[in-house]
Amino acid sequence: MIDQKDFSEILQAKGFKVTPQRWIIFKTLQEVHNHPTAEELYSRVRLEHSSISLATVYKCLEALVEAGIVNKIDSKADAMRYDAKKEEHFHLIDTNTLSISDYHNEELNVLIYKYLEKADLQGKTFKKFSLNIYTE
Repeated sequence: MIDQKDFSEILQAKGFKVTPQRWIIFKTLQEVHNHPTAEELYSRVRLEHSSISLATVYKCLEALVEAGIVNKIDSKADAMRYDAKKEEHFHLIDTNTLSISDYHNEELNVLIYKYLEKADLQGKTFKKFSLNIYTE
């Protein structure tokens, strides 16, 4: 987990202002493991910070995504979801329940990296990848 000091350093290095609201949103997102929507995150944050607005949650999430400290997950079935876990992992998206769970598989990770390092990416350099696996 990223602590408040590292969080501040990462944001500042990327040119983003560190605000209490951004920290609260990020800290809460690190504590949950269900890949919440902005609305779900808002409901949870409001329990301790009743003055925060849904608009603030959306703005904070967008800034954190832009800073590269939070990932958006498009489940293709409902609202955008968010993830603060930075270690390599994939997502299993259940198309019936819309739940998203983390899936760790080092063998698959290595296989994909090896493939992409050799792949013809039309003159582009491989940077990173994400993988969503849709299940029933």
